[in-house]
Amino acid sequence: MKRFTPGTLATAVALALFLAPVLASSTAAQELESGTWTGTLEPPEGGEMAVSFEVTGGAEPSITMAGQGQSLVFENIELTDDALHFTFDMGTFIVCELLVSDEGGFAGECVGDDGESGFITMVPPQT
Repeated sequence: MKRFTPGTLATAVALALFLAPVLASSTAAQELESGTWTGTLEPPEGGEMAVSFEVTGGAEPSITMAGQGQSLVFENIELTDDALHFTFDMGTFIVCELLVSDEGGFAGECVGDDGESGFITMVPPQT
């Protein structure tokens, strides 16, 4: 069994205390802002429609997109430092990767298992 000397133990504790706020802020930065987001949807067949997104942030975020009298719940939501990933099913299974935009939201492509692709933008609530 390896033993820690007082010097290495103090170094380990100091390192842990230094990293704790950094890791906490990194985790906190990876939460979606709750509220009503706005944006656009460009389906594969063309055109652009205004949509809204009801977002609940936290450890297990939820997103529901609404537009033109219909709503759709996103699944498998994953937020990283530079992208938002999710899936949804509209008879075609669709995988989306939206990158962080200059406005603090997200924009990116969604590709169906049929090979068709569309584009979604999401703009966070204005506070």
